[in-house]
Amino acid sequence: MSTAAVAFEVSGSAAGVTGAVDCLQTHGRLVVVAIHPVAREVELHRLFWRELTVLGARLYWRQDFEQAARLLAAGRVPVGLISRIEPFTRAEVAFAALDSGSGVMKVLIDCQRNEGNGPA
Repeated sequence: MSTAAVAFEVSGSAAGVTGAVDCLQTHGRLVVVAIHPVAREVELHRLFWRELTVLGARLYWRQDFEQAARLLAAGRVPVGLISRIEPFTRAEVAFAALDSGSGVMKVLIDCQRNEGNGPA
């Protein structure tokens, strides 16, 4: 399923690279932000067939952060990185949610909370 015009690879993992490339539409752009500790394989046929562009981003400038803050404040960038917060006693439930493939992005474990289940 390729639907994104741009994908940022920030995990530094092989699965992250593969997933980022897989989700890009034709003429999409892959921005590699993570520092990968080892060489990664990239499916060059997919890069070629979809005419993808790959960029590396190593440095950030103050104006980049300022622009990002403006876009977030204006609601122009959908932010939903933390899907939910679970107490330590429900850590197993948190991992199951991540493994389920149901669109859960990140689950935080609250080591000071003992019960309940709530969104971020």
